[in-house]
Amino acid sequence: EHAVVRLINIESTSRAFGLEKRYEFDTLQPGLTAHYRLPARLKNISIECALSPDYLALLRHGSRILKSIEARNERGFIAGDVCIQVEPGAGLIWQDASQSWIGHSRTVRLTSRTREFEIKLRLADSSAMQGAA
Repeated sequence: EHAVVRLINIESTSRAFGLEKRYEFDTLQPGLTAHYRLPARLKNISIECALSPDYLALLRHGSRILKSIEARNERGFIAGDVCIQVEPGAGLIWQDASQSWIGHSRTVRLTSRTREFEIKLRLADSSAMQGAA
């Protein structure tokens, strides 16, 4: 099974008017891919993702159980039995997030250098990632 959700910014006064986001879900892949297409007047954009890998475990034990992971060009977090990673496609660079924490979430920030790019959000069992922590 495969599902696609397409969102277009139709707010006429927005600098991002016409920005297109396409989310793709595939039952064979543990996560989703977000494709972005910026309008001509927007040369780049920064995107911040707030990640809460196992929200119930975070509520029960607090954010002290979060472990940061970095592998190749990916970044993410582990909490409880869940690992979530952000994998940037071509044309994206990592930057410091404006806030490193939001409630029980940790944030990461990517900035585009191109008008079209994709970001993969992958989920895994934390036991598969313990060596990367």
